Amino acid sequence: MAVLVYFLGDYMIGGLEEGVVNITITWHWLLFFPAILLALMVMTGLGLLLARAVNAHNDVRHLITIGTRIWFYTSAVIFGVDRFADAGHGWLVTVMHLNPAFCVLDIIRHAWIYDGFADPMRWVVLGSWAVGLMVIGFLVFWQGEETYGRER
Repeated sequence: MAVLVYFLGDYMIGGLEEGVVNITITWHWLLFFPAILLALMVMTGLGLLLARAVNAHNDVRHLITIGTRIWFYTSAVIFGVDRFADAGHGWLVTVMHLNPAFCVLDIIRHAWIYDGFADPMRWVVLGSWAVGLMVIGFLVFWQGEETYGRER
């Protein structure tokens, strides 16, 4: 991804000059690593919670696919947040800003494309999700450890 951002970031799309963003490699690019570490913590905590849920109720695994798809669409991967803010959907913008996946994308976007820092609130939200889900996920998973591996 870093190679694509570097080489295609200042590529003129459709002949539009205003779409060109000059990409330079700076130390801001190193913000990628703590953002990914926090994202890994979020995914691990969520994985621990979902593992316990699937162990208790096998049908939960079917809901995971639907949940991840909804999470994907509320992460501003395809559509920018500004699109919803301009349409008067403030509640949806709030949901997106509290989404840890959006926070990771926004932090990396600002570091790699805009050569700067994302809103500090993104770090607070992402850090809160990471620590919270790791602690809660570990505790919930640990409480059910004697039920794992049993035949039903």
